[in-house]
Amino acid sequence: MDHQTGREERGSIFRNRALWTLMLAHFTVDMYVGLLPVLYPLLMQRFALDLKTVGLVSFAYVGIAAISQPFFGWLADRHGTRFIGVALLWTAAMFAGVGFAPSFPVLLLMAALAGLGSGAYHPLGALRAYPVTVSLWILAKMS
Repeated sequence: MDHQTGREERGSIFRNRALWTLMLAHFTVDMYVGLLPVLYPLLMQRFALDLKTVGLVSFAYVGIAAISQPFFGWLADRHGTRFIGVALLWTAAMFAGVGFAPSFPVLLLMAALAGLGSGAYHPLGALRAYPVTVSLWILAKMS
């Protein structure tokens, strides 16, 4: 491999299925937080909320995700990454539940529970990404 041009390295990135799986899963989890503001008008109408109050939904998702990541990182260090798929499915299921929330408190709870899935996915994904990228030198280039 030519470390100056990185030609072989770039080709390896596109053929690395494990890396693509992790990237697409990460993209999916992170898209949920971007989708929340799109739902604001619907949530405002359905629950008779103002912008300040509906913003709590995003705060519940992002806040719980951020606060829970160190805990899930600690768990990943001790028990591995075998639950990475569960974290992705949990996030998707809880976020889907946002559309069925009968009240604003339940909506906040669903957003917070989805945030737990996001908080779990990030450290698990990072730990899982290392073995599939170490030979590609990607981690050093991403920082």
